[in-house]
Order: sequence, then structure tokens, then C-alpha cells
Amino acid sequence: MKRRTIFALAATGILTLCGSACRKSTAATGAVTADAAPQIVETAFQSADSAIRAEAASVAAATRLQDPMALGALTQMQQRPELSADQRIALGRCLPAALKAARAAADRGDTKAAEALKAYNAGK
Repeated sequence: MKRRTIFALAATGILTLCGSACRKSTAATGAVTADAAPQIVETAFQSADSAIRAEAASVAAATRLQDPMALGALTQMQQRPELSADQRIALGRCLPAALKAARAAADRGDTKAAEALKAYNAGK
């Protein structure tokens, strides 16, 4: 009887740990708002070369300001071969905010935003 109880407690503990780890993973890779983009990017690029870090900060700031041109800058930067997986993920988390800003600008008649969306969709 004791062996079954110990096994049941161990199994429950393992399942609890696995379940909470899965939730943390999902939350850490979810999309961010435009306001949160600079912090996410700054954290991911803190150990990067200064030129890359500056470019990432510029892209994050453009995302925060809801600049429709941030979409093209984000997608272009994601393709840099020297970026780590975490850096690419951080940029990807900012992408929905940039898409939203570009769509809103295109809906208002911004032709550059419409072109950026067209280029983004063509590259998918």
C-alpha cells in the first residue's frame, strides 16, 4: 500500500512540474504588445555586438511607435545569419504588433505601409 501511495505522489509531482513548465514555455514565446517590444528585444540582444544591438533597438522602438515600416525592418533583421535562436524568437514576438500597425496604416491609405504588407505576404 505504501508503495502505491509513493508512486502516486511521485507521478502527481512529475505531472505538475511538466504542466507548469509547458505553461511557462508558452507564455515566454507569445506575442507582445507594441509597448513591450523594446524590453523584449533589449533582453534578447544584451550580449550582441553593439551594431546589431543598436539595429535591434531601432526596430523595437519603431514597433513601439507603431511605425508601419517596422514590419520590413523586423523581417529583414530576422534573416541575419548571425542571430541566435533566442534573438530570432524575440523579434518574432514583436512581429504581430508590427503587422497590426502596418495594416492600420494601410487602411488609412498609407501606400508605403501597403507595399510593406505586400512584400511581407510575398515572402511568406
